[in-house]
Amino acid sequence: MTSEAVEAPEGGDRALLDRLRAGEDVAFGELFTRHSAAVFRLALGLTTDRAEAEDLTAEAFFRVLQAIRRGAGPVDNVRGYLLIVARRVAWEWSMRRRDVPVSDEELTHRA
Repeated sequence: MTSEAVEAPEGGDRALLDRLRAGEDVAFGELFTRHSAAVFRLALGLTTDRAEAEDLTAEAFFRVLQAIRRGAGPVDNVRGYLLIVARRVAWEWSMRRRDVPVSDEELTHRA
């Protein structure tokens, strides 16, 4: 598949968002097909390994779907919205890792 097959005019994304908001869940699969490679490429740069990048990509799409179902989420520029969500998720995950003591010395000082 070429990048042209994945890229879509913004009007196409708006139509998919309208369909998704109208309850047509298959439209979300089409958004995923259009934008998952770009989100995954960003995730690879934000995480430490491929599996984590896959998890980050899935989490970004999940959060966007939840936002849309709540009546929020993107109204246009779906890819930009997804990339911002992916960055936020990566930041949240990195903050959580910092909060977990990793050595006996850290455990001793926190007690």
